[in-house]
Amino acid sequence: MAKEKIQVQSIYNLPQFLKQDSNLPIYFFFGEDIFTLDKAVKEVKKFFDPQIESDFDKETIDIEKKQSI
Repeated sequence: MAKEKIQVQSIYNLPQFLKQDSNLPIYFFFGEDIFTLDKAVKEVKKFFDPQIESDFDKETIDIEKKQSI
């Protein structure tokens, strides 16, 4: 059986996922462009911060290429 190719959304499509009615439970960003990754994380935090009542309700995890999840 042939493997299906997994389709991943581009980080540049992030704005379409940051809407009040289409929030996702997890946002996972990866890639080589650190500037774009940092900008995306800041956008997500900016969008969700007003909605989060406690710091216990959010978690940001940064890992390096050498690490595994």
